[in-house]
Amino acid sequence: MEEKWDIYHHDGKVLFARSWTGDLVYRASINSRAKTLTLTAIESRVDQVAEAAQHVLFLVLSHLEGIDFPHTLPATISQDPDEMATASFSLFGRRASFATHADILKIKIDPNFGS
Repeated sequence: MEEKWDIYHHDGKVLFARSWTGDLVYRASINSRAKTLTLTAIESRVDQVAEAAQHVLFLVLSHLEGIDFPHTLPATISQDPDEMATASFSLFGRRASFATHADILKIKIDPNFGS
């Protein structure tokens, strides 16, 4: 119940599916060289287009890299802490540590962090 996503690599793409239903939500094309993973395109369900890039970034960092990182909540979620916590858990389960309405794509990530 705490894990909300299944993530697979298949045929040059990373697939992001809801763990309970198996619904495919995002598909990211990748270019992987040595120790670098570059997402070159993201496809999403029509109802997820607005959040696609932000959610995929969060899923890659939190689920694949194991990094505690903020996740973006849709604008429809209010600033009420209880509503934010419920939405966060529903979207990302136990890996949802920090919710924000900000654009997480603008956060600078130090590539040497932890090295």
